[in-house]
Amino acid sequence: MPELQLKEADSVDLDCEYRLSDISSIRNCYNFLHSHDFFEILIVVSGSFQNYVNGQVLQGRPGSLIFFRPQDRHRIDPEPNRECHLINITYRQMTFRALCAYLGDSFDPAGFLHAALPPAVILSGMQLQEFMVRLNELNTLALDAKPQRRAAWRLILSELYYRCFCRQEPVRAPDCPDWLTRLGAMMQNRENFTGGAAVMTALSGKSQAYLCRCFRKYLRTTPVGYVNALRLNYARNLLLNTDRSILDISLDIGFSSLGHFYRLFAGQFGMPPLQYRRENWQSHHGFANSGSTAI
Repeated sequence: MPELQLKEADSVDLDCEYRLSDISSIRNCYNFLHSHDFFEILIVVSGSFQNYVNGQVLQGRPGSLIFFRPQDRHRIDPEPNRECHLINITYRQMTFRALCAYLGDSFDPAGFLHAALPPAVILSGMQLQEFMVRLNELNTLALDAKPQRRAAWRLILSELYYRCFCRQEPVRAPDCPDWLTRLGAMMQNRENFTGGAAVMTALSGKSQAYLCRCFRKYLRTTPVGYVNALRLNYARNLLLNTDRSILDISLDIGFSSLGHFYRLFAGQFGMPPLQYRRENWQSHHGFANSGSTAI
């Protein structure tokens, strides 16, 4: 069968700028090679499948979120005797261009568009649940409320791209494996980095020794160092944007020892957390802090 070319005018609601399909059976998907002139997101809710993309195989499993570009040539092959629940979202090229303008220098559209395979991430169970709630909110809007549906979709899409592609990442070697890149992205979520290196090891599916070797080789750090850097940056924001006590902040980011938190924070930022809050609060907010000195 020749490759099918799908068109934006037939596959996207042009006024809302997207079309959302909840696919309970993978047998209802395109199981023949096709491409399209629009963008597409595929979310795996349950089950698994093989996705043939640009001559390579991309495995879909629960939590997989795949960003297809207009130039991608792909088809889905279901696994024998297994079903798969998918969410498929198509959206316009003009929406992607507006998204790039909104995200500015924080997003690299060239890297996104020209990678050999479509960018993909793995959502945790909690992240998948949160994303499904956001998508379900779209369905509560009236069908004829197209400006509102368009605005809600753009908000969801911009948050998704920011979380997946715009967060600051450490310098990594050019040959850094994809699984390690995805792991780094997953660890930037609070429920993961507060759990420490043990959560990272569990998410990776690798042994602790192998994970340490890969972090040193590709990221020039250790799993513990990577997690602590995320924790300390989060703590620094809490110090300047809340009036919570330092003990509360330390416990919230996963440190059971206040002294250990103090030592790491001072080593990272050149001063202990209480001093950091006192010296930076006014420049951050524009007024002096009369409280928030509790340890």
